[in-house]
Amino acid sequence: MLLGITGGIASGKTTVSECLERLGCAVIDADRINNELSAPGGPIWAKIRERFGEEVLLPDGRLDKAKLGKMVFDDPGKRKILEEISHPLIIQEENRRIERIKKESPEKVIVLEATLLIEAGRHGRVDKLIVVTADKEKRIEWLLRERGMGREEAGKRMAAQMPCVEKEKLADYVISNDGTREDLMEKAGKFFREIIKAGSGAPSQ
Repeated sequence: MLLGITGGIASGKTTVSECLERLGCAVIDADRINNELSAPGGPIWAKIRERFGEEVLLPDGRLDKAKLGKMVFDDPGKRKILEEISHPLIIQEENRRIERIKKESPEKVIVLEATLLIEAGRHGRVDKLIVVTADKEKRIEWLLRERGMGREEAGKRMAAQMPCVEKEKLADYVISNDGTREDLMEKAGKFFREIIKAGSGAPSQ
């Protein structure tokens, strides 16, 4: 079984994925793949350097993600270019990892976590789509505290994504992150037990 987890930025997706991983699922994190492919010399890094130039690189060759982020979230055209560069390469690597897990551990429940799962057209492949939601102000506070963003920048990043209410319409399950981290973990565990009870078969521990 392939589960898709999505939701707005800073909604709590990773916490849900961590809970499911502890319960025996194999988690594929699109953000982590993006980071790996965007490292110096990686395929995304090379294409970004070619398209956006040296100005988006730090002195040590790594991407200046703060500068690149501001650039693309201030300009929808540049954001589209970045997505056209990154999405195909990320999806290719996701597919490779999914097939490897299916071959090596066919009993595993696979979790694909991606903020832009729906926007990238990947939701049609998953067996069940889970959308994690959280209050807008809670998400902004997290971005300010954990990512060091300004309120305006956080707002731009949230506005660039599909509204959560639209994502919920496509969801098989909605998990509301309206309490503590422990509350969210408990909800994720409950969801997992429900889906296993529905007949998917428990993953190996």
